[in-house]
Amino acid sequence: MVSDKLQEFIEYLGEYADFLESMIEEQNDKLEALLSHDIPTIERSVARQQVLTIRMDQLEQGREKRQQDMGFPEKTLREIAESVRMENPEQAQKILDCHERMSRAIEQIKFLNEKAMHLVETNLQLVNMEVPSETQTQLYTERAKKIAGSANSSIYEKKI
Repeated sequence: MVSDKLQEFIEYLGEYADFLESMIEEQNDKLEALLSHDIPTIERSVARQQVLTIRMDQLEQGREKRQQDMGFPEKTLREIAESVRMENPEQAQKILDCHERMSRAIEQIKFLNEKAMHLVETNLQLVNMEVPSETQTQLYTERAKKIAGSANSSIYEKKI
């Protein structure tokens, strides 16, 4: 019985690891779109990211529920592997393998996301340098009004 639940848990972890690994490709696509300034792809990526976040939350809740059902609430995957190692060394190793896959995928996702965020921040700084600030625009407008006021009145301002 416990072995069946454990096997189901391992299969679930494999699906979770597959999902995380697929997110790496999504992050790569997003980064490429940001680098190429491909707005439609960026917009699709943002929408897709929201769906993936919801799916990841569901997977995490499922993992927590399965752990609780097996009697391992609050334990890490490493702790679970250690707990079952004596009775099921092969399954313990599979849990550790899934843990390794998930950890690597998460680290890669974080790395790519940080690169994307840095790129966005850099682009925003460049845009802010190119667009005059509101105070600069106000100063320009005030100066333009003074110059226009001191010039001869325009034909368009004369009453006929």
